[in-house]
Amino acid sequence: MKRLLFVLIVLFALQLLWAQYDEKQILSQKANQHLVQRQYSEAELVFKEILHKYPNDMNSIIQLMQIYLSLNQGEKAEGLLAEYQRIMPQNTAMEYQIQVLLMQGKLSEAESQSEAYLRLYPSDINKYRLIASYYERRNFYDKAISYYQRGRALSTPNTFNLEIANAAMQLQRWDLALLEYLEYSKTLTNINQYIKNQIKGIVLADSLQIGQIESFIGQYSTPILLETYAFCLITLKDYHKALEIYKSLPENYMRDFAYEQQRQKHFEVALPAFKHLALTNAQPFQRIAYHVEVAKIHYSLAEYDSAAVALNTLLADSYWKQSPSNIRNPIYVSIRKMLAEIAMAKGDDIQHVQELLEEAKSYSNQSQMRQELDLEHARLSLLGKDFRAAESKLATVNLQPVMPVRDYLYYLSAFLQCQAEVADSLMHEYLIRYPENDFANDIIYLNMLAINLDEAGKRSFSEGIALLQQLKPAGIDSLLVAFEGNKDEELLLLAIEWAIGLNQPERARTLLEYEFTDPLSQEYAAWLRLALIGDSTQEVQLAKSFLKQKPNSIFSPSFRQVISRVAASRLSL
Repeated sequence: MKRLLFVLIVLFALQLLWAQYDEKQILSQKANQHLVQRQYSEAELVFKEILHKYPNDMNSIIQLMQIYLSLNQGEKAEGLLAEYQRIMPQNTAMEYQIQVLLMQGKLSEAESQSEAYLRLYPSDINKYRLIASYYERRNFYDKAISYYQRGRALSTPNTFNLEIANAAMQLQRWDLALLEYLEYSKTLTNINQYIKNQIKGIVLADSLQIGQIESFIGQYSTPILLETYAFCLITLKDYHKALEIYKSLPENYMRDFAYEQQRQKHFEVALPAFKHLALTNAQPFQRIAYHVEVAKIHYSLAEYDSAAVALNTLLADSYWKQSPSNIRNPIYVSIRKMLAEIAMAKGDDIQHVQELLEEAKSYSNQSQMRQELDLEHARLSLLGKDFRAAESKLATVNLQPVMPVRDYLYYLSAFLQCQAEVADSLMHEYLIRYPENDFANDIIYLNMLAINLDEAGKRSFSEGIALLQQLKPAGIDSLLVAFEGNKDEELLLLAIEWAIGLNQPERARTLLEYEFTDPLSQEYAAWLRLALIGDSTQEVQLAKSFLKQKPNSIFSPSFRQVISRVAASRLSL
């Protein structure tokens, strides 16, 4: 009987303990949910409730301290620390004491407490890191640097490179920050984009710091450091010097550099970079691929004769004769396709261009590539108003990946023939089938501009689009005829865009003298004017004037980029 009674008493005691634990757990979960939702006041109340019931709960004490420190509630943090310091471990209490003093701006007292704390751990560099981080959070960056450097003295010379560099960046001590970033970089085996961007920021803030980089790489000329130096030279627009450095680096550095400059349309740099790659690469196929990029750049610069010479030289390369399968390679087909594009850009007869496309197709054994060439053939037939031939080609296209292009060309056929109802129906079908395709925007735009035109205006508009797709400036005249009919300023803006795209800047400037009445058209016209300015001082003046009048325009970010010089130095249309 006594034994049974003892068991019952034990079970009852365990039940009470479990109930307490369960209640504490529920309250803790509730408080943590408030923290996750950033409901700090509600979380504070729950943690206080836990402490009221469980006065020695360290988790609640720590969570409350973190809330007070995060919200800069110094009095509350100081009061909580005074009340519970007796139950805290000594190191924890001292750590919070330092943070509270720094939050209250009591720097001298915080330093005394920090020194007392570090005397407890004289050889632990992580404690120096911890103390430095406290000063850093409260923007005492000079003190943080001091503690990092003291910690470094107990370890290796490269300890805390990043921490010191980042703190020095906040103080704008460019020389110290740069030295620490460079010291860190010399130990790297892979490029660290964050550090590269930090060093770039330093050089932008103080271009004279490029000298420190030059001196440093004189001692430590690792590929990472050399590439960082070249990257900074690009930032300072010293492209020629950067290119010479990339020539001394492994090919993958030069390759990435060349493609990036091409992407940013720095063709004057990308062109010699690709030429160097083509001359130095021993692999025939890769060498040819680089030469193709050279031709693409010439094409982008409207240097069509140079592009054609480069491509014809490639066609005569001995590589293609080494195996019958080589001329079936997609790159060989693309070379011949590019020759057709060049012929089109030079104003050759459409039929001749189509013959070049058919010749390219004869070398392709890939179904999708063949149908892509058929689609281009059909597009040219549409532009030449041979609608029956275009429809015949389009009827042969049936591969899913190219169907969006095929259906766009069906719409274009109706549009160029001024079949408004058919074009409108095809537009709606296209938007249902391919709502996210890029051509969907083109179709909506064409339909939107054509809908308010009379029959004569529709003919002029469709004629203009056909000519412009052939890169013929006469298309601009047709757009202006349509504009004169109904004064839709979107038509005039489209004409200006094409004038810029066809390298007729003076004509674009003349057209931009028009007094736009639609507010959005006015803003876009201002952005186009910005694209045509060659002088940086005038760019900034125009940008400031625009932002003063239209600070909340959708184009405002582009104008702000000009002023800050964060974006590219020239707008690209």
